Amino acid sequence: MEPVNQDLLRENNEILSRFKNDGVDLSKKRELEFSVPLPSKEVCQEFRQSFQDAYGLPKEAMFIYATYPESEGYELLLSVSMAPTAEAITLIEGQLLEISRGFGDADVFWGFSD
Repeated sequence: MEPVNQDLLRENNEILSRFKNDGVDLSKKRELEFSVPLPSKEVCQEFRQSFQDAYGLPKEAMFIYATYPESEGYELLLSVSMAPTAEAITLIEGQLLEISRGFGDADVFWGFSD
């Protein structure tokens, strides 16, 4: 098992605590989206392949490419059906951050709809 980034885990616990305080049921399975902004579709494909080579694909997950014509930007989305726990989110976010080091330390974001 990989070491967990404790700062990231603490941050994700705080975020989920705010959701819970707002009345969000965190025990429900939902679609979480992890996003990584990247400069091109080709870079998105390379990032996806690097992630899959290193970690495989989380259970009940899929990659999606999003484009933003107004900014000519791309985003690689990893959609995962799961109950949002800080530990599970931190594991996936940490894996994406690890891969992003080879891609100019691209940012990683996550979210879900209630």
